[in-house]
Parts: sequence; C-alpha cells; structure tokens
Amino acid sequence: MSDLLFCNPPIKNKWFRTITSIITTEKLGTTLVSEAIYENPDGTPKFLDKDYFGNYRDEKKPYPALSGKLRKGSMALKSGN
Repeated sequence: MSDLLFCNPPIKNKWFRTITSIITTEKLGTTLVSEAIYENPDGTPKFLDKDYFGNYRDEKKPYPALSGKLRKGSMALKSGN
C-alpha cells in the first residue's frame, strides 16, 4: 500500500481576487482554552510564509491553499514519498 496522496482541486477564478495576507502570531491571537499565543518552540513569533511543500508564499498575495503557486484551472498535488 502506498502512502501517497494525490489531489486535483478545481481552482476557481475568485481565489485570485480574494484579499489575503501572510498569517502571523499577531493575527492568530490566542488559543481559546489556555489563552496561549501561537509561537515557535524557541519562543519566536509564527510567520507562516511557506506553503505545505516548503515553498515561500508571495508576501503581497499569498494564496489560501496547500501550495503557494496556484494556477487557473486545476493542478495535481502529491504528498508523501
């Protein structure tokens, strides 16, 4: 059995018109129960500037998806070894 995951989501034009920004510790706020802040293990602020695959997102227009490099139409995403 393979541990690969393939997904081919439809990419709609409205994704490209959506106003987005990089997610940071400040934007995340605190957790509901413990009111802890979201931070890295070393105590530095979170800055979610990379996509699922480790590629840097566009700081001016990061796309709300696994991959920071969306194209119109559809695209195949592969995860695993």
